[in-house]
Amino acid sequence: MPQVTAARQSTIQAEAPSWRPLLAWALASLFFCYGFVQRVSPSVMVAELMRDFSAGATILGNLSAFYFYAYAALQIPVGLLMDRIGPRRLMTGAVAVAAAGSVLFASSEAITGAYLGRLLIGAGAAFSWVGVLTVLIQWFPAHRFALFTGMAQAVGMAGAIFGQAPLALSVEQIGWRSTLIVVAAIGFALAIGTWLVVRDKPHEAASSVGIGASLKVLLRNRETWLNAIFGLSMTAPILAFGVPKMRPQ
Repeated sequence: MPQVTAARQSTIQAEAPSWRPLLAWALASLFFCYGFVQRVSPSVMVAELMRDFSAGATILGNLSAFYFYAYAALQIPVGLLMDRIGPRRLMTGAVAVAAAGSVLFASSEAITGAYLGRLLIGAGAAFSWVGVLTVLIQWFPAHRFALFTGMAQAVGMAGAIFGQAPLALSVEQIGWRSTLIVVAAIGFALAIGTWLVVRDKPHEAASSVGIGASLKVLLRNRETWLNAIFGLSMTAPILAFGVPKMRPQ
């Protein structure tokens, strides 16, 4: 997870607010929203996917799961990369990868190509939430962190809504492949906006503590485990009951 020293946080807090940090937060939040749209999108095109890929429920379940395989596997590396590289290049590239995954998914004639597309979408979306937190830590005062984190979560949940009825209407009107191409175009536009707006905070002097030692400290911290258990307790019910299942229509 991105870290910030007390001295650095005091410096950030003393800085006058400007349009760039707010717009950077908004773009990062929209990326998080975009990831949610992509996450739930297969559930509104089940019948079409089963028809075009001659697939059953198990194969379509795997298609949805490939997003999560990449997303979950990258969480620790994403945090480390955000600390070392910063959000601008990483989020720009990640949105572009997710959009490219949509193009691959939409253009695939075989299920293997669709699997790879979903894998790319999950890999790109893995940078979204950590990107939001990194922008907040680098550019906002500590007393605003909880407020803007909560608002970013709300924006993300809106993505889960947009990925249902509006996306289903689009699939009905122009087909699932064209719908995903439109989703990809939105992603590429978001990548351009992220590159133009988001900036990386100058790094402080590098710590002499290695990654392995840092992870040991993190894992020994009781608060880490409490937060992990709390997050699991919230996320598991949302994914199990809140996200619509992929059922033939």
